[in-house]
Amino acid sequence: MFIREKKSKDKTKSVIQIVENHRIGKTTKQRVLRHIGTGHTPEEINELKRIAAIVKDEIENESISEKGKKARPEFAKALNGAKAITKPTMVDITKLQEKSRQI
Repeated sequence: MFIREKKSKDKTKSVIQIVENHRIGKTTKQRVLRHIGTGHTPEEINELKRIAAIVKDEIENESISEKGKKARPEFAKALNGAKAITKPTMVDITKLQEKSRQI
């Protein structure tokens, strides 16, 4: 899982996405997990990347805890009841509000 910055053809804007690679046969495909937003200035792009890093951490923490719930018994025994450690985030992404939208 990684954060991708995709630039437009005319290089005036960048799209920030959280992407995951997965293999199908001999080829590798990319799946967009979250579209974070579109930035036009370097400041907007940096802010979107910062938000994307927070969202990526939350997605990874969720997947770790889900894997823990679905663990095979012998794997769970090896963990001795250990649980995933979650890091507090700087921003509560559930309370983010859009300031403006440029079309």
